[in-house]
Amino acid sequence: METKIELQGIYKKTIIRDLRDGFTSFLLETKNTHERKHYHCTGNILSFEEGEKITVQGTWETNQIFGLQIKDVVVRRPPMDSSALLQFLLTSGLDIGVMTAKNVVEHFGEQLTQHDLDEGLEDKMVLLRGLTRKQCQSLLHKLRNRYTQQELYEYIVKHGGIYKDYLSMYKKYGYEALEMFKRSPYEIGRKSGLRFVICDSVAKENGGRSQSVQRLEYGVRRALQAAAAEGHTYLNRQQLLRETQRLLRNAVFPEPVSLPAINLGIELATQSGVVREENRYYIQSIRNAEKRVAENIGRMSFPVVPYEKYCDDLVGQVMEKTGIHFAEGQQEAFSLLRTPGVKVLLGGPGTGKTTTVRGLVEAFLTMKTDAEILLCAPTGRAAQRLSEATGREAFTIHRLLEFTKGNITEKKLASKALRADLYVIDETSMINIELADFLLEEIEAGATIIFVGDNEQLPAIGAGNFLHDLTCSKGIPTVELTEVFRQKSTSVILKNARAICMGISKLSKGDDFELISAEDDKMLTRVQEEFLKYYDRNNPYSVQVLACTKSIVSQLNTLIQKLVNGNAKGVRYGGTVFRVGDKVIMNSNNYRMRYFNGDMGIITDIVSEEYIKVKINQVEILLTIDEFEDMELGYCITVHKSQGSEYPVVFLVLPSKPKKMLKRKILFTGITRGKQNVKLFATKATIAMAVANNEEDNRQSTLMRRLEIQRKKLERTAEKGAA
Repeated sequence: METKIELQGIYKKTIIRDLRDGFTSFLLETKNTHERKHYHCTGNILSFEEGEKITVQGTWETNQIFGLQIKDVVVRRPPMDSSALLQFLLTSGLDIGVMTAKNVVEHFGEQLTQHDLDEGLEDKMVLLRGLTRKQCQSLLHKLRNRYTQQELYEYIVKHGGIYKDYLSMYKKYGYEALEMFKRSPYEIGRKSGLRFVICDSVAKENGGRSQSVQRLEYGVRRALQAAAAEGHTYLNRQQLLRETQRLLRNAVFPEPVSLPAINLGIELATQSGVVREENRYYIQSIRNAEKRVAENIGRMSFPVVPYEKYCDDLVGQVMEKTGIHFAEGQQEAFSLLRTPGVKVLLGGPGTGKTTTVRGLVEAFLTMKTDAEILLCAPTGRAAQRLSEATGREAFTIHRLLEFTKGNITEKKLASKALRADLYVIDETSMINIELADFLLEEIEAGATIIFVGDNEQLPAIGAGNFLHDLTCSKGIPTVELTEVFRQKSTSVILKNARAICMGISKLSKGDDFELISAEDDKMLTRVQEEFLKYYDRNNPYSVQVLACTKSIVSQLNTLIQKLVNGNAKGVRYGGTVFRVGDKVIMNSNNYRMRYFNGDMGIITDIVSEEYIKVKINQVEILLTIDEFEDMELGYCITVHKSQGSEYPVVFLVLPSKPKKMLKRKILFTGITRGKQNVKLFATKATIAMAVANNEEDNRQSTLMRRLEIQRKKLERTAEKGAA
């Protein structure tokens, strides 16, 4: 059980401050009433000036670097007194002399230390000798900011929120955030992305009832949003009733909410952003995306019109041109070029999908020498691999569609429709219904669009089961590659991958696959022991550790860095020490600097606290401090991050908790990233649980149904036209 601690003291020194999430590492100086005078503290907190009086609440933790420290701290300012006000005046950049500051404290101290600052104070203060109106305005502005931010932060923390919740609300609503939140907790919470239970807590404190119409409506919305996060585009009425009822019953309002009340919430929600179709309920934006995807595929694919220049000897021409011998299954893929429209090319690891894509590109150019061809993928790393395989430039989907960095909802309104003849979209399993909508909406009819992917890979983050729905839809030509080229037929990696797909949890051992049985408490130690056997300082890319949660990734990165590179020159940023020689992974696309989400690199030099040199794809680039946030340690990465990549040796770490991350597709994706060798750290019981969990295949979607409706509709129209 964690031991709680509360201390009063002085904010002595900031060690690390991450502006993204408020994570701060700092020293607290206390009076000599405790065993020590200085305590190291960490937590997501507001910004404090060195020398401020503060109260710290948190829990004890033993840190490998700092020893005994206080973690997850909540920091509060005591009410401002005269001495604190004087210090504030002298350290806040107001350019006020000591005598003037003392005068301000003497004449206005009582009023300025009150959180509700009198609107007439400015006119009174400007009469004080030594103060300009601009200084008065600046002082009052800084104090209002201080009081407002502190009140909002403490209020949100009190109701179970964190610094990110505070930051989201303050950025959106400023001074008015707190009063607006108290007045309309569900509306403000929805717009700020707050957890439902936080809104409930605020509502109850301010007289809210468990069955208020605002709560009921918001509960319905949140239930649908939660379903979308799990991959469902809709919930039927019974599911929506059940999930809303479960959500509404929590620690704040533990009493059950009646079904008639929830039915009322559903009806209210359908009047403002929730769409009902028969017995299904959708978030409006997701339903609209699904509908448009079906319509766009319909207009591109139906009716079927063959290409005039397609010939049966096309495969032979391409083999002669490229020198590549295509296997029988790969040759079948060339039939996808018979007609324009949407097509699917499926294939598991090592089945030669990228080689086949190269052949298809060459075949299309044989049919049309001046063809415009666009290649793209959901991530920068996947796009890069596609480019390397084909010898042609490939883009991320976001770049292709001119999205702003990091937010697909901010698509430029002036973006032009895409006008290529052939599109190849790789790693389609990673595309959710909304991204598919953005892409297909921009493609003109008459083109050939080939979606490439593997249904056994992890599904997209977000709503929909796009690749699966295309594959299972009538009228969408699909070719699946089954022959394996990447690994020998005797590969145990491949054998186990097939077993996992079939729901078999008993895995085989072999030269290229080893199961290292380790309980959770011994697992990280075993990973470190094995890592030292395989790690090559001259080739840090030779072994890659994969894990299923960010928490384990963070722990392993810290431990492995200390193990193999703990003494090198480094610089701290955002809670991480980056050292010369560290392997790093980029988590964002930067087209100016030419690095992409998923790119791996090696830190070659720490120029200063604001500049780091990183070698990515044999090119050394200079990152400024503004770009440090795009970089993480890469000794260990998530399985999701590894999609679209391959590594010589893979360590897959699969602890028994959290159970929600024990999924068949995580296990499959993880082990199939290894080209030569895989080490699986797990117990047999954990593997069995993962293999048994195949929930992603049960994603609810109506895309197939909509595609069938579109196909029949357009075929009827064509028949009428022919008649």
